[in-house]
Amino acid sequence: MPSDGLDDSALAIRLYGESDNFRISVEVSFVERRRSENSLEKQNKVLNLLPFGAMYYFVQKNGISFKMDATEENRKSLLKQVKSDEVRKVLVKQDIPIETDHSLERLIDDLLKSFDELLPFYKETKK
Repeated sequence: MPSDGLDDSALAIRLYGESDNFRISVEVSFVERRRSENSLEKQNKVLNLLPFGAMYYFVQKNGISFKMDATEENRKSLLKQVKSDEVRKVLVKQDIPIETDHSLERLIDDLLKSFDELLPFYKETKK
C-alpha cells in the first residue's frame, strides 16, 4: 500500500517454476534488504489469524525455507517456535497455477481472490 514504510510487510506477487510448469504466488511478506529490527515481529503476526482456503505457510528455520500446511495445529506450533526463536519468519501464501487455457480474465480473477483472502493477514501485520 502507498502508506507502507520500507520495512513493512506487503502483498507481493512472485513468479516461480520452470518455463513449461510455472505458478504465481501471492503472499504477505517483506523485503529482506529493507528489514528493520521490527520487520520480523510485524511479519510473524500473520500467525495471529486462523488460516483458511488454499493458504500455506512458508517458514524459515535454521536458514532453510520450506512450505507447511496452514492448519490450526501448525499455526499453534509455529507461534511457539517463533516465540522461542526456533523459527525466524513465517509468510502466508497462496499459489495460482497457470494452465495453457488460462485466460487473462481468469488470471486477474484468481489474483483478486487471493488478494482478498490474504488482506486480513496483511492488515494484521499493521497492528
